[in-house]
Amino acid sequence: MLRDTTSRYARALALLLVPLVPAACRGTRPSSFADHDGPLILVKEAGIPGSEPWYTHFATHGWFDLRAEAGGPWTRVEISSPYSGMRIDEIAEWQALADERWDDRDVRVRGVLTGAKAREAARDLLERAAAYDDDLYRAIPGPNSNTLVAALVDAVPHLRTTMHHNAVGKDFATPVGFARTPSKTGARLDTPVIGVALALQEGVELHLAGLSFGVGIWPPRLEIPFVPEIGPAVPATGE
Repeated sequence: MLRDTTSRYARALALLLVPLVPAACRGTRPSSFADHDGPLILVKEAGIPGSEPWYTHFATHGWFDLRAEAGGPWTRVEISSPYSGMRIDEIAEWQALADERWDDRDVRVRGVLTGAKAREAARDLLERAAAYDDDLYRAIPGPNSNTLVAALVDAVPHLRTTMHHNAVGKDFATPVGFARTPSKTGARLDTPVIGVALALQEGVELHLAGLSFGVGIWPPRLEIPFVPEIGPAVPATGE
């Protein structure tokens, strides 16, 4: 009897969750900013490319594409691989607005800043990126490309974002770290092994050895390691 009841509940839960999974594939796309001609900072994410080790393929990679002045060049800021170190490269506009990267990985914008605040923040972000200590890199649990994104967002005024729960490294800390969450709507406390976060946008998260389990508040969603966010698409955060 108990087994049958449990089985029915499991099937019912699966039927409820399956329609929600495709929503995780949607979100704010870079191409939606094609008509924006002013200063702009985009905090982006995409799945790890197939060329990286198999055990990283569930995770996401974060980076910044920015334009400091209206009509000016685009710049990409990231740690693109375990061997690249910090990269600050000029890129073409089509690259900044592309909805895919590495041929088959969808790109989503998780954070955005526009106008005069973006102009000021772009200079600050580039200065801090140039001074960032990139001597140590570990794909799991960090520090890595997502650690960089979280650190720069925390350091640059007005810039905020959400980060995918599979952005391994976003919560990396040693020996103990207490900081704002990337959305700047709450706080997190982390060690190399375990941590927690509580924020209006991130919701409630448990961090365990680089993996995140959580329940999002707005939009409501369920976060389980190795799978996409379950629930409505998360829109870009910012101004």
